[in-house]
Amino acid sequence: MRHFALLIGVASAFAPPHGVVARQACVVQGEECTHEGIEAYAAVQFESTKPSLRTFLKLWLMGGPVRGWRGVGELKAVQDDSGATAEIFVEPETNRVGLIADDGGGMELGKTVQLCVLAHALYDELKDIAGGPDVAEVEPANRLCYPPSAVDAAREQLPLPQRPE
Repeated sequence: MRHFALLIGVASAFAPPHGVVARQACVVQGEECTHEGIEAYAAVQFESTKPSLRTFLKLWLMGGPVRGWRGVGELKAVQDDSGATAEIFVEPETNRVGLIADDGGGMELGKTVQLCVLAHALYDELKDIAGGPDVAEVEPANRLCYPPSAVDAAREQLPLPQRPE
């Protein structure tokens, strides 16, 4: 119970006090970027992305990769227990990929936790696409997104750490 109280304290410290969308800083090689883009709950700034990454992530989301989340549209998902909703975005022009969260009027702890769970799962998938063992033979210029280190930098910006397996 003590750990749960600590989790609540940590999550509430990072929850935005108002607004529908929480903005996460975009990180490029350890430094914040200054580009204008989609206000995101979580975002990775890659050096390169391909437009076909959007199609790949649609299929990934349709497969129900995260327990409790279900796809409800092109790249949209809902978590029924908490009511959290999110949309995956891919910006090939700016090489940015991430989640947009629509919390319906205020970030609650349950939604924050569930959005972090989805963001970590998305980051795991992006890291595999960018540099996992299945793409080791593929030239970096031909990968759907690159480099995998961009995911690690963005993961550090999430409000909650990844749950150990």
